[in-house]
Amino acid sequence: DGQPSDADLLASASGEDTPLALPLLQLDEPLAPAVAADRAGVRLSAGDIEARVELLQRGGYTLVIEGAGGVMVPLVWGYTVLDLAERFSLEAVIVGRAGLGTLNHILMTAAMLRARNIPIRAVVLNGRKHPPDLAAATNPVALSRMLPGPVIPLIIEVPHQSGQDIADLLIPIVPLMTKLLAK
Repeated sequence: DGQPSDADLLASASGEDTPLALPLLQLDEPLAPAVAADRAGVRLSAGDIEARVELLQRGGYTLVIEGAGGVMVPLVWGYTVLDLAERFSLEAVIVGRAGLGTLNHILMTAAMLRARNIPIRAVVLNGRKHPPDLAAATNPVALSRMLPGPVIPLIIEVPHQSGQDIADLLIPIVPLMTKLLAK
């Protein structure tokens, strides 16, 4: 389709080109990794994933591990994003849509993370329209009331653009997020 892959976009946004930052496996179908791997007839193990994370941590890299689809999505059967975060004592940034349904989504995700003692550093509400609908306008205040603690509701307004355009928008945000997450 001529669009860069997610891996290409992330490499561009991070400025990192080490082979360790390359995906262990690239799957064509936009499905949960375990489902897409089954459909592609390939296998990856939790041990493969953990070995890569360990190598990156030992190399001194700051890791941002995307849990696309949510914390309960299986990376491989029997091993979720939540399991990975717990295993490596990672902290979480929850990303949700800005509008209707986000309170439930964010609060369920936060409950799952807290049940495993995974700290939540921020909540990012994505895709807010101009002007925002009523839910998108009221969700940040509602979340700050319902989710007390070290959570900072942020809103990123990203109009529908190509993946490369979005990566270009994110490049200036990387230092800000690095500072936020270092606190």
